[in-house]
Formats: sequence, structure tokens, C-alpha cells
Amino acid sequence: MSKLSNIQSKKFGGLIAVLNDRVPYDPILEALKEGGFVDTTGDSVSVTEKGKCEIDRLATLAGFNPSQAKD
Repeated sequence: MSKLSNIQSKKFGGLIAVLNDRVPYDPILEALKEGGFVDTTGDSVSVTEKGKCEIDRLATLAGFNPSQAKD
């Protein structure tokens, strides 16, 4: 059984929030910006290409198959 660490869970949740046009809590958003996973332009937040790869990686670690979701 796969399990994400607390840090990975927060990162994954923050990235999913951004994908759904929501802004994560400030500490999570700052960590995502520092890691290059999201880009903030004005009031908008978007997932970068690096962030999309991280979503796939974390989804795989959590036991999800990201390739099935894309079909």
C-alpha cells in the first residue's frame, strides 16, 4: 500500500487546489512557488510543467494511475 508523507500530501493537495482554480493556504503556496511547481501572475495561480510532472509523480506514489485518468 502506498502512502504519501505529510509534506507530499500537502504539496499534492496544493497542486490539486490550483488545478481546480483555488488558491492554497499561504504556507503551501509559498512552498509550491519556491519549488517551481506553480507560477503566480497578478492574482492568478497556475501549475507549471514541473508542477504537472510532480502531480503525476505524487499520484503514482499515492497509488493512482495518472495515465488512466488522462484517457
